[in-house]
Amino acid sequence: MESEILLSGPLGVINIGNGVFVNPSEVLAIVPADSAPIKRTIKSAKSLGQVLDATMGGKTESLVVLKGPFYLTTAYESSTVADFMNEQVGTDE
Repeated sequence: MESEILLSGPLGVINIGNGVFVNPSEVLAIVPADSAPIKRTIKSAKSLGQVLDATMGGKTESLVVLKGPFYLTTAYESSTVADFMNEQVGTDE
């Protein structure tokens, strides 16, 4: 997958897969979506209209916690999303 950065402010935005872009300064956490507490968080946030679904119809594998509070669900594992971010921001784990 080709990495790309689009400039949008001082840090720009990064591609976390499937053409979904986020501002890295807005990301608070990336967590696996398989635990019961995280599933409850997703369900509750959906009812409040705070979830951005970026799964493209796939199974929710991870939850990206954004400032706001908003949440982004992805079909990628949390480690994969973190790798996407690290590759594009230029940091290691």
